[in-house]
Amino acid sequence: MLFFYVASSLNRWWVFAGILCALAAFSSTVYRYYAIRCPQCGARLTGVITSPTNPFAAPHDIICCPFCQVSFDAEAPSTQSA
Repeated sequence: MLFFYVASSLNRWWVFAGILCALAAFSSTVYRYYAIRCPQCGARLTGVITSPTNPFAAPHDIICCPFCQVSFDAEAPSTQSA
């Protein structure tokens, strides 16, 4: 009888871990689609960073914004006032 109690409580932890992993995957996908923006013009880079065949891989190396042509390797302007 004790074996079934231990096995069922262990299975509950596996289900809990699975739910946490699913939530992490969902939230990272939402972040990738809606929060990644160009630092210069603020345009969403969803269409640029996603592949039509594999939603988890970029189609190619992205070195600049397709909308404003700013390089992602360029230094960001300072927001501190002197």
